This record gives sequence, C-alpha cells and structure tokens, in this order.
Amino acid sequence: MAIALYGASLLVIVLSMRLMKACLADPKAHQMCRSSDKVYNSCVISWPAAAKVVHRGRGSDYFISAETPLVDCFITLWGVTHFVLYVILGALCPSLFYETFVLGVLFEVFEKIFWEGHDLLDILLNTLGFIVGLCVNQQF
Repeated sequence: MAIALYGASLLVIVLSMRLMKACLADPKAHQMCRSSDKVYNSCVISWPAAAKVVHRGRGSDYFISAETPLVDCFITLWGVTHFVLYVILGALCPSLFYETFVLGVLFEVFEKIFWEGHDLLDILLNTLGFIVGLCVNQQF
C-alpha cells in the first residue's frame, strides 16, 4: 500500500508541476487553468483575523491569477480538498500516518521551491483530516 501511495504522489507532483507551469505561462490558454482558478479563488471560511496570520505561510502564487488575493480567506476550497483527501487516507490506510505526513510536507516544500504555490495551513489540514479518518476507521 505504501508503494502505491508513493507512486501516486509522484505522479500527482509531476502532473501538477506541468499544469502549473503551463497555467503560469498563459493562464487564459488552457481550460484546466480557468477551472483551477475557480477552485483557487473560492473561499470556504472567511476569517479576517486568522487569514492575516495564514497569509504569511502562503506563497506569492497561491492565488494563481486572481487580480486581488482573497485577503480575508482563512480556508480555501483547496484546503478543504486536502482535508477530505486525508480523511479518506486515514480511513483506508490508518497505518500510513507517518508516510502520508512526510509526503504532505514534501509536497508543500515542492510547491514552495517550484512555483510559490504553497500553503503551510495545508499541513495542519492534512493532519487533522488523517486524524478524523482514523476515527472513522475505528468506528467501523
């Protein structure tokens, strides 16, 4: 199971890097870029006081082509997708906490190095999602 997780993560990293490079080069040329813009520019939880702190941990390209970043946004739709993914991982692969945690951190480092699209809050959302998934797993 761990090998499949690593393989899938590597595939996601490679495909994400290619898509993000293409989108940053010409965001209007690709339909996928416009679709991802809607996700990036969707705020799920607006909390101005907390958002000021969170924005310090977000990369300058976190909001790909938003004319004005969502300065009051605490959790974006991307953050929710991180949480949901890790709930699923925690429920289905409860013994892989450390592996998924390390991969999540490495992915954020990768995002920082290659396109300034990182969000340090994602690491917390990943961890909380995995814990919720563990609880779901223990209930069934």
